Amino acid sequence: MQRPNLYQLFQASPELLFEDLSHRLRDMDERIQRLSGRIDDLAEAMENFIRHDLPAQRARPDVSAWTYHALMPNAVFDTVYEPEILPSSAKRWVKATGRLSARLVLARARQYHFEVQVADFVNPEVEASFALKVGGQPCPWLSREGRLFKALVPEEQDAATLDFALEVDPAAVGDHDVSFSFETIRVYANAAADDAPPDRRPATPDLQEPGC
Repeated sequence: MQRPNLYQLFQASPELLFEDLSHRLRDMDERIQRLSGRIDDLAEAMENFIRHDLPAQRARPDVSAWTYHALMPNAVFDTVYEPEILPSSAKRWVKATGRLSARLVLARARQYHFEVQVADFVNPEVEASFALKVGGQPCPWLSREGRLFKALVPEEQDAATLDFALEVDPAAVGDHDVSFSFETIRVYANAAADDAPPDRRPATPDLQEPGC
């Protein structure tokens, strides 16, 4: 039903005019709230697609390794400086935040070896706090050869990407502009586990205290 002309309402009764305006404003507010809810739902759907569905669509089953060398162009990390050339290699310093993170599009239905060759720590306290997290969870170092740190990342069937972070305690960095430097990072599939029959695959180490 068509609403009466506002001028006619005003001529008939100013009270009726204000009552009608109040109804119109309430209707408009309800429509804005419904529209806002739809926009929020759409934004959430887009976020879920970008975070989960898109990486899964881009992931290829044959992609099972990733390597980064300090001399390579940096399109991955936003907390590193330009490479510093060494006599036989190169390194990149990580900023004072003490955190180096990346999202790798790798098939997660398998275990991965994670190795990082560290060049320097600014002090022993930073070195003592050096840790790896995968998917936001601690992943302990299984071995260390000099400053080559090694870990084993368990498979995670529901994950579309391998998100990792190398971290040190920023409080230990103190007044330094940098925290640690690294030469290479390697992530590669555990071939021994992949090639073995399901009933003969090596068990994943107990990583619950802490675990990945």
